[in-house]
Amino acid sequence: MTDGPTQQTQVDETGNRLTAMMRLSLVGELGPTNIRRLLERFDSPEAALAARRGELMSVEGIGSVTAQAILNAPSEDEARAELARTEAVGAHVLTSAHPQYPEVLKTIYDPPVMLYVKGELLERDALAVAVVGTRRASFYALKQARSFASALAGMGFTIVSGMARGIDSAAHEGALDAGGWTIAVWGSGLATVYPEENAELALRIVENGAVLTEFPVNYPVLAQN
Repeated sequence: MTDGPTQQTQVDETGNRLTAMMRLSLVGELGPTNIRRLLERFDSPEAALAARRGELMSVEGIGSVTAQAILNAPSEDEARAELARTEAVGAHVLTSAHPQYPEVLKTIYDPPVMLYVKGELLERDALAVAVVGTRRASFYALKQARSFASALAGMGFTIVSGMARGIDSAAHEGALDAGGWTIAVWGSGLATVYPEENAELALRIVENGAVLTEFPVNYPVLAQN
């Protein structure tokens, strides 16, 4: 990872490869695991999108319904439109092959193949602590979460949370109070700040860290995410 996206990086990332990856990521029937299997089988997203039904169904986890969904994948114009929406909200996208994609994220069971990022991801984020908790926290719990996050951020840790009400928000605020770095991971698209009262907090996080998600820009707020 570098110290943040540059204009040249964004230009390079909006080429044919990124457009093809975006097309795959927008296929609703495909998850990260099956996209990775397709890339292992066909070497590139362009080749996967050009494959025949039988070739697609030869990949583990790809049945007839999913194969047909790939054959009917969103067009290049639709993929470019999503990239344009991303830029319109001040964000950029990273594929798992991009040097700014967090290395530690690649080690989980089902890492996202695409990240939407608003702000900066830095090398220092490898030294991170997640602070999460209940939305209905007591005054004492909120105070302690803020205090712990502030102390850890002051020691150089990046504080990671979900910007939900309660403990999550307190953790981000504690990191910012200490002049530290913090990352908010959202379960919706970047076009919608949730909860709404955290709009100002989101702006502060973008200036001192990043907001990121694996969901398309206009993806709604859903409880299961």
